[in-house]
Amino acid sequence: MVMRAARVVFTTQGARQMYADRYPELPHSRWAVIENGFDEENFLAAENGFALRPLGPESRVTLVHSGVLYPAERDPRPFFAALRSMKSRAEIDQSRLRVVLRATGSDELYRQMLGEYDIADLVELAPSVDYRTALREMMCADGLLLFQAAMCNHQIPAKLYEYFRAGRPIFALTDPVGNTADTLRGAGARDIVNIADCVDIESGLRQFLAGIRAATIKGVQPGMARNHSRKSRTAELAGLLDVLRLNAKGGA
Repeated sequence: MVMRAARVVFTTQGARQMYADRYPELPHSRWAVIENGFDEENFLAAENGFALRPLGPESRVTLVHSGVLYPAERDPRPFFAALRSMKSRAEIDQSRLRVVLRATGSDELYRQMLGEYDIADLVELAPSVDYRTALREMMCADGLLLFQAAMCNHQIPAKLYEYFRAGRPIFALTDPVGNTADTLRGAGARDIVNIADCVDIESGLRQFLAGIRAATIKGVQPGMARNHSRKSRTAELAGLLDVLRLNAKGGA
């Protein structure tokens, strides 16, 4: 199929490069990338009649991870270790920090871990909610947590684009050289730490929390976020189809 296709479309640069390396005899023009995106209509529906809390410091900072937290691909143990270390130094406690892990898909496993790390007072394992409620939670959080391990460097979590649109600060635990980190930096998000390094996570989290309390850390700007909407992606696809149509007409 790859050999016969006019274009092969991928959702990440890493996946595109993997196929380009696998088929070096094919021209680079064979490959295209159109990333995933968010649905603006879903966010408008979530905002309708709902007062979003403005960014700014409160007595307790709330950080949210929304969605499945895979034990291997998004291993939170180094993050838990960083929380334990900061708690032991009295830098954080339940009156100053609340971490919400929403619909992890592995609550029983993580409940045991939270006890072992002595951070059950800081981390809440929250149940699934409807999609609109989940979007509202993202848009009201002080910060949004993103996990993506190095084994997934050729992938980008779909929730990343929703995080962009939510407009809240993002604390990303990932491989600094993966596609996820590249996309974050391209959107102006700079709070990126190594998901496997608890020392790096602790240092980065300390700065992130300080920035939230000082109101110096912002989310992705609306104009940049719009570049990642599904409407924008549809325009990219239309442009690609126009090129193929013109090529076919020219070759007729």
